[in-house]
Amino acid sequence: MTAILIRDLYHLGGGSGGGVSVRPVGFLVVGQNTVRMLPVDGNPVAERLIDLAPNLLERLQVMMQQKQQQETPPESPVI
Repeated sequence: MTAILIRDLYHLGGGSGGGVSVRPVGFLVVGQNTVRMLPVDGNPVAERLIDLAPNLLERLQVMMQQKQQQETPPESPVI
């Protein structure tokens, strides 16, 4: 008579791991009405410039509109 154990049927190793590692890519930074990704590696200066570009363009547009309004003389009433 041969005894068959359940562990022999399912070939369970009982261990874990398998050579898997976790490496962080970056961090999410949540601020006032903004969420930014800060990478762990790469070029942080370039990433920062890309993050700031939309805000910078908006500020430049507002400044140009204000300058244009200052240069435009007020309209005189038509009589």
